[in-house]
Amino acid sequence: MSDRLILPVLPLRDVVLFPGVTAPIGAGRPMTIKAIEAALATPEKLVFAVAQRENVEQVASEGLYRVGTIKASELGGLYRTMPWTAGFCIVGSASISAFPLLSGFVTKSMILSAALEDGRWVAYVLLLVASAAVVDHSGIKVPFFAFFSHDSGKRPKEAPANMLAAMGLAAALCLAIGLYPQPLYDLLPHPVAYSAFTGSHLLTQLQLLLFAVAGFVFLYRRGWYPVEVPAINLDSDWTYRWLLPRTWWRGAQVATRMRHRAVPLRDRIQLRLRLLQGGAGREPPGPGVPSHMIWRPLLTFEQVLMDLPLASSTAPGYGHDYDADVPRAWLEIIRPHGWERDRTERMLQILDP
Repeated sequence: MSDRLILPVLPLRDVVLFPGVTAPIGAGRPMTIKAIEAALATPEKLVFAVAQRENVEQVASEGLYRVGTIKASELGGLYRTMPWTAGFCIVGSASISAFPLLSGFVTKSMILSAALEDGRWVAYVLLLVASAAVVDHSGIKVPFFAFFSHDSGKRPKEAPANMLAAMGLAAALCLAIGLYPQPLYDLLPHPVAYSAFTGSHLLTQLQLLLFAVAGFVFLYRRGWYPVEVPAINLDSDWTYRWLLPRTWWRGAQVATRMRHRAVPLRDRIQLRLRLLQGGAGREPPGPGVPSHMIWRPLLTFEQVLMDLPLASSTAPGYGHDYDADVPRAWLEIIRPHGWERDRTERMLQILDP
């Protein structure tokens, strides 16, 4: 069992802190001030927890919202302090795995039988494979690694009474539907004449469960079962937050390239040869362009780019000179009282004679 770390706790009222966000915290109660002073006097950290009620002067541990971890790789051995939660979890996992006498044994078999009778073999095989995967993941891995397996050293208290009541009710429904499914049949929109407790169904489901459990036990005892790796499961919002935007922009880039590639191959080869040989300069030059000027890819572009910052004027017909427009723009914005347009023209003649 790992050593416990004792830290000062500061109950919060009317405020929730988020990682990496600076927020003001009011401290006026003596116990709160002592907790802050204790944290400042030592290199240890200060724990912030949200109080369930605001009007309680002295907040005990029961008055704080419980916190924990969602990383299954950090759990293990929780059955020692959470036996009821472990039992309810096992019932739910067995029901999801379609263990006989539980609800999943009835409901999953109805779906599989309907797919098989309707001739949907692909859907039937995929559902059967998915059922085997669910047995390994939800029926074995979740309860085993969370409540048994190695001892993580965590000793949390049993779940609150309201949570235990909800889990107990769900476990009771799993048993009730598995033992007597007729009330569930009555809720369906069409009459149902189906019996899940047939010899073939019991044999098939028990084979699936037993072989899955046997395979897990064999791999785990041999040390061949994949070890627990700290990781994060991607939620469905990853598809439209990260994947779809990048797929859209990548598709747009590919479409743009394909559009340019629609030019006939012969024309593209001739254009590249002309650019490499400076052939673009053999065309009739524009007005004012020296006849001896030859366009060289990259080289001429860099020369023109370096000349642009030094260019102070533009020849007539080759562009626009904005030097004279700057004072006009400022005069339109901050026109002095009594200013006349002819004075603007005289000022421009002085600035640019």
